[in-house]
Amino acid sequence: MVVDSELLQTFREETGERLDRMVTTLLGLETDTADVELLATLFRDAHSIKGNAGMLGFGEAHTIAHAMEDVIHSADQNGTLGPSLIDPLLGATDAIRAVVGGSTGLAAAATARRRMTSRKATIWPRRPRARFASTRARSIAC
Repeated sequence: MVVDSELLQTFREETGERLDRMVTTLLGLETDTADVELLATLFRDAHSIKGNAGMLGFGEAHTIAHAMEDVIHSADQNGTLGPSLIDPLLGATDAIRAVVGGSTGLAAAATARRRMTSRKATIWPRRPRARFASTRARSIAC
């Protein structure tokens, strides 16, 4: 896929900003793992990165962001983000940053079930995405 250089630069800048915000949000969740607003912010950023990466052909970034999105959704459904998930999610932000910068072969390690799984959140949740549905609808409508 051939991507316009200006569009690619915009994607990289926006993704970098979203990843920076995700890191800050994850650090905030270390002290309050049940903060609904922080979970929603984290979910929106992962969702946006996933969509943009998919549109521009960054398959690995899309895969990693999708796994993050699923973990965050499960945490929201459970009412808390398990402290054991903070480091794997931070590692996933690093992996996305590296993939967007040109690295390859990072998705499998960044999304490994053993790293992004706990009793309260798994990569592939079994429940529907009810809580964030209105957030996604607003994002699409804008």
